[in-house]
Amino acid sequence: MKQEQEPLSFFEELLQYNKLSFLKDEFINRFVDNDGMDIESIDAKTGIIKYVSAFSNPPSIEPVYAITSISFQKEFHKEINTEFLKAKKAIDDFATHITQQGNNPLEYITLQHNYIITLKEKAISVYPEAPIVKSALTSLLQYIEEKYNLNNNIKHIHTVAPSIENPEDYSPHSFLWDALDNETREANLSKLYDLLTIQPKLIECQKEEFINAFSQKVVSNGIKWRVKGKNGQISKSSLFYFITSLNQGYIVEIPDTELNKRVSYTFRNAEGQPFINIRQSKNNVSANPEGKERIDQILKDVLR
Repeated sequence: MKQEQEPLSFFEELLQYNKLSFLKDEFINRFVDNDGMDIESIDAKTGIIKYVSAFSNPPSIEPVYAITSISFQKEFHKEINTEFLKAKKAIDDFATHITQQGNNPLEYITLQHNYIITLKEKAISVYPEAPIVKSALTSLLQYIEEKYNLNNNIKHIHTVAPSIENPEDYSPHSFLWDALDNETREANLSKLYDLLTIQPKLIECQKEEFINAFSQKVVSNGIKWRVKGKNGQISKSSLFYFITSLNQGYIVEIPDTELNKRVSYTFRNAEGQPFINIRQSKNNVSANPEGKERIDQILKDVLR
């Protein structure tokens, strides 16, 4: 259980000294080694690489070529967010392990808490130009303080609530993707949308609507769920499998009693109508619903 015992090892190593220049050069060299033939330009200062990418557009067989870009800063932010989520899970897993051995995890939690404070202070001086590092440690600190407050017994907190410019855009009925900042949240959700809409599509809606549905914002038309069961009908069982999987670390945790309302608000059947008998469908979720393997693979790929 090395990962659980050393949940902060990534941040500890990152904070040995300011590694941004080294990591940026490594990022560029790795890309050149893998995709050197398709590179249009490299900005070594900003870490932005422009390259030719091929897109398939079914049913056409001919690929479409376009210049796209990849940014070190965005990739760095994604990595910090991924490691933040790993650290949260590792701390929780080891605390559970200690409890299962019949011991109180408070000492372990206190040690992690105090060490995060030390790392957070170090992040301020080592990475003044990359506040995402400090933000990750601050959010981890808040998570531990809230979740392991035995008096209030709070199970989960919103890591970073969405910054919504117009209050009328906010909705308590939609979901919230668990991320350090809105930029990371939107990037993750954009990738998730792209994966879910590869033919044959699992969902159908505009990308903006999908991002809103998982950013605690108002949903206008809803997300059509396209997965069909063996009977040829839309599979509500697979929809609940998808949402239940998201609720295990991808989105800010929703109590089981709230899931029905959230699903009813955000998802629609093939005709664009709200689902009916949703409570019964949730209670009859199959252990192996239609599309399970693809859903599992998509959730593995989205944070890579």
